[in-house]
Amino acid sequence: MLKFALFAISFFYAILCIYPRQSYGENMFLNNSVNQSQIEERIRLVENGLLPAIAIAGLPVSKTTLDQQMKQYGVPAVSIAVINDEEIEWAKSYGVLEAKSNRAAHISSLFQAGSVSKPVAAFGVLSLVQNKTIDLNEDVNRRLISWKVPENEYTELQKVSLKHLLSHTSGFNVIGFDGYRQNEKVPLLMDMLNGSSPANNPLMKVEFKPGERMSYSGGGYTVMQQLVEDTTNVSFADFMDSSVFQSLEMSRSTMSYPLPPYLSKDAAFAHPANGLPMEGGYKTYPESAAAGLWSTPIDISKWLVHIQDSLSDDHQSPILTKETLQLMLTHHIAPYGLGPVVNGDGKNIDFSHKGRTDGFACGFVAFPFLGKGVVVMINSDNGSCLVDEIIRGVSEAYEWPSYKTSLRKEISISKKDLKECPGRYGTGEEENDIYDVVVSEESGELFIRFGHASIPYKLHKAEENKFFLIETGFEVLFYEEDGTTKKLVVVIHAGFDRSFNKFE
Repeated sequence: MLKFALFAISFFYAILCIYPRQSYGENMFLNNSVNQSQIEERIRLVENGLLPAIAIAGLPVSKTTLDQQMKQYGVPAVSIAVINDEEIEWAKSYGVLEAKSNRAAHISSLFQAGSVSKPVAAFGVLSLVQNKTIDLNEDVNRRLISWKVPENEYTELQKVSLKHLLSHTSGFNVIGFDGYRQNEKVPLLMDMLNGSSPANNPLMKVEFKPGERMSYSGGGYTVMQQLVEDTTNVSFADFMDSSVFQSLEMSRSTMSYPLPPYLSKDAAFAHPANGLPMEGGYKTYPESAAAGLWSTPIDISKWLVHIQDSLSDDHQSPILTKETLQLMLTHHIAPYGLGPVVNGDGKNIDFSHKGRTDGFACGFVAFPFLGKGVVVMINSDNGSCLVDEIIRGVSEAYEWPSYKTSLRKEISISKKDLKECPGRYGTGEEENDIYDVVVSEESGELFIRFGHASIPYKLHKAEENKFFLIETGFEVLFYEEDGTTKKLVVVIHAGFDRSFNKFE
């Protein structure tokens, strides 16, 4: 009955949707309701105005072009959609879907969205909260049937709720997932939750009191995936298709795996650190809610525009009410709401998320009360910071209130830094995982390399034991714990950091 109701609502709303339609095979869309020459000028400003996160005080801020940066990072394809005045103003794709091929990228080409799956999934599951199928604050074990959250000393203090899972405050381990190549067996959801073969992740368990603090967890979203499946009796992919994608005419989006044939022919290939197309094209991520979304910038922009519209008093959404969306965009423990990262305040509030899988990177930013936003998707590990450079270029061209280049002072690196900082750092759970960080010295300078990425970033020193990256804005801190264990902390943004142990 629930599945039928969701389908009926989806079908009815699809008839009413008036979002611009993309033509398959085209590499650019321009909104006909906006002066075309104005759009083309803004596109030119973005393409020639990419900006770093940080500029060194006293030196000029240098803009780069999209073409330059794609070559610099070895990024085969980039796809962008820009929202302005509460509409998708333009979308454009660049490059090829597979390196050294003639498979041109177009605006309907699919890319893996990685962790952008999380806020989209949260949007869907909140519809079950709104219709009182699931209580946001109740113990999830009351509705989990196929699997239960393992009880321990932390769950005795506080039970895990859906609110905890969506806001990354559940205490669950497993930050992210490594995916499965085309020749590997894909595990069942139960295998992933239990950390049993053929799953490549550990057992999912609570490691601190739920609600005590924020700690990013793809594992928590995988528990949420099981919660939805146990509650609705349909796969999570089917639930998202009927409750979100059909309703919003996101016809180029899916959380199904394997990728349906009618979509796979337009899918970009992944390009890992070596810059070559991945054998088999790309990995499979069965953790649908956490990392399984395939989509396009136009489709994700439809979702963002829908949220912007639904927050106004003169628009009623068939999915989430204004009140539910406001809850979604409220900090629970900064910087997360229920799904997205939330920044700013008042009319300048924005929500965002980044995503990464092996060979793909993407990100979005939306200002719900300003009617502005952008979605960027690329098919390369090497150019993750290119996503941010494009976002800052859009911010400059469209005069956003934030996402600007900031100025910082730089001091000289010492001989002590060059001796003590280099090495390999890991999460501490295992000495060789997908999030390893390598710091190296070269010609009197320090460089840092993250995970699979082959491109090292120069470390600029701000003060004793504190460095920063101009490309991303990340801060990197070095310190000793108890005078013995050398640690490295990467501060992604306020309230979100990652800690690593040094392995000699």
